[in-house]
Amino acid sequence: MKKLIISILTLMSITVVAQKGMIVDQKTGKISYDGIGKVSFVRGKVFRTKNGEKKSEELGIEFDILEKDIIQTESKSAVKIRMNDMTIITLGPNSHFNFKNFENNKGKRDASYKLSMGKARVKVPIKVNDGQLNFNTRTVSLGVRGTEFLMNQEIDNDGNLREQIALLEGKLEIIRKD
Repeated sequence: MKKLIISILTLMSITVVAQKGMIVDQKTGKISYDGIGKVSFVRGKVFRTKNGEKKSEELGIEFDILEKDIIQTESKSAVKIRMNDMTIITLGPNSHFNFKNFENNKGKRDASYKLSMGKARVKVPIKVNDGQLNFNTRTVSLGVRGTEFLMNQEIDNDGNLREQIALLEGKLEIIRKD
């Protein structure tokens, strides 16, 4: 019996260390991850591709968002994600959004996101004095300073890239990549 308990504890400790950020509830056996945000609303079909993986999984309410996740929405779909720093990111139909980098520790926030295609509405209710919060598209980088804004990136019928940014409240620093 003692050997069995030691074997189980050893196996559990190896499993817990095997994947960074993974937490195993000892009572239920449920596995959770250190998410950087959580899905609070889903309409239609929304998928996540984890860093380095080729397959995607469909998201639902209360799913954790992890650093480097790529979120894709189908037509007539939308998703709202509340980040751990209280930032709210809402993605519209046919969107492709990358959570490239996220760190929020002791009043310092460093985060970088990329909208490759589609529509996003972002509300950043908490301003922090230390760190950077950047949203990127193919041609511009937005430095956020306590703000609410909209981003749209699409290709028109002639194959031309069209980007739009609308500031609803606060301040943005916009830098063209060229």
